[in-house]
Amino acid sequence: MGKRKLVLVFDNTMGIPHCDVDDGLAFLYLLGREEIEILGLVACFGNSSTEQVYRNTEKLLAEIGRRDIPLFRGGESAGDYESEGAEALSFLAKKHEGELEILATGCLTDLCAASERKKDFFRSLSSLTIMGGITEELIFRKKKMEELNLSVDYEASLRTLCSFPGAAVLTGNQCRKVIFPLKEFQERLSSSELGRYILKKSLHWFIDNEEIYGIPGFINWDVTAAIYLARPELFFDHRASCRLCGEDLKHGFLRRTSPGESGNAVLKLPEIREDGAFREAFYSGISASFSEKSVLD
Repeated sequence: MGKRKLVLVFDNTMGIPHCDVDDGLAFLYLLGREEIEILGLVACFGNSSTEQVYRNTEKLLAEIGRRDIPLFRGGESAGDYESEGAEALSFLAKKHEGELEILATGCLTDLCAASERKKDFFRSLSSLTIMGGITEELIFRKKKMEELNLSVDYEASLRTLCSFPGAAVLTGNQCRKVIFPLKEFQERLSSSELGRYILKKSLHWFIDNEEIYGIPGFINWDVTAAIYLARPELFFDHRASCRLCGEDLKHGFLRRTSPGESGNAVLKLPEIREDGAFREAFYSGISASFSEKSVLD
């Protein structure tokens, strides 16, 4: 059996002050999966501008010695369908017909753009895993958190979710169920070079989460989707009929159908089975990413 073929569409801002770190962590986790081949990365807008995400990812690839992984610049804003990221996605979907898997932890603009180039783009994918969306408001101790993946290009989100039956969507509500305390993060990661690199890039985000939202630690939003893609046995799969519309998706809201109501999308809404096994999957996966050699500067 050959390796699984994956493209990661993400808004990686790991290392940029006061910006999310989990897109980068999801990528680093997946590097440790021997059965997965990352064919490319598409830098998209969301946590920051496409340009800043692209430059930051260039830096990340250089720092970990993985310039060999192709990096493509996605669209600049909602509805921007002219990008090298879209071109790359459509090309890879054609080259690996029926095999290509996509993990999207940012906006879905470039997926829709790819479907403009390759009309059967969504049908040609093997799987689609998405981190984003909410099924109820994310209320924390100090402040409500707004959804920032599906909502930033809600029209692309609507089109994507209605075009790929069975897309797995790791919602914010499910991801928030496991919080990584700073002390645990430090204890598990400080003994390795990669771990210390991650801690250096991530410490500010623990501080920001506590100050802004009152979250006593770090929620591994995008890593949850990456672990689901690699280790689906750690999750319950809930299949849901949904009635999606632009007005709801402006807020990232996924509305399930009521009894007797017809839907326009069928989604998988995975749920973490057990806190401890999920945590261990993250830490052991990160350890595996660079277990054989040190490539960090």
